[in-house]
Amino acid sequence: MVALSRRIHASGGPFTIETEVDGKSAGTFYRGARVGLAWPTPDNPGGYFCILGQQDTKLLTGQYKLSMIGEFKAPTVSKLHDKLFDEMGIYGCKDICTDCSSKYDAFSQALYEYHHAKRPKQEVRLKVAPKADSFFYGIEMIKRWLREIKGLDISRESVIHSQLREIKKDDLSDGFFAINALRYVLAEFEISDILAPVKVVEKGISPRAWT
Repeated sequence: MVALSRRIHASGGPFTIETEVDGKSAGTFYRGARVGLAWPTPDNPGGYFCILGQQDTKLLTGQYKLSMIGEFKAPTVSKLHDKLFDEMGIYGCKDICTDCSSKYDAFSQALYEYHHAKRPKQEVRLKVAPKADSFFYGIEMIKRWLREIKGLDISRESVIHSQLREIKKDDLSDGFFAINALRYVLAEFEISDILAPVKVVEKGISPRAWT
């Protein structure tokens, strides 16, 4: 079957993705989404990010089902910034989960400057990914979500799926930028769910969004 259309209904928090297949429409409700970001490297000079959406379906294991709803391998850093903030705006994302170690300070600073110069009203948070320094931990966590929890949906056409098929036991993180981005954001979901939507009084954009 071929998906004929895909529509997103978002309003800065919960959202629904409607997919029409063979004339039949089906909608999936998401509580929210988070981004996993892999900084530029020699093998990935423009950088890469993926977006995981948390569905409202709670599994028997206690976790909520997660789906990869977007990814982007950027040709340049400027394209990365533009696409990252565009996609985060569409899905109402606020959290960018990544490796915040000092070797990436220049890239972090560039993203900070882009945010405040071009998207000052868009609220985002750069978050330190749990266990970011352990590639092995990340791989085992992804395996657990795929094989034991069965709570992670990844498109077969994605860069992530391709890298997961290629990786071997002794491989290191270098070159597997998509897996890195996935493990960064998945680790955040390991320690905190996106809460169910509640009615709140709008207070405007926080003046301190880079926290």
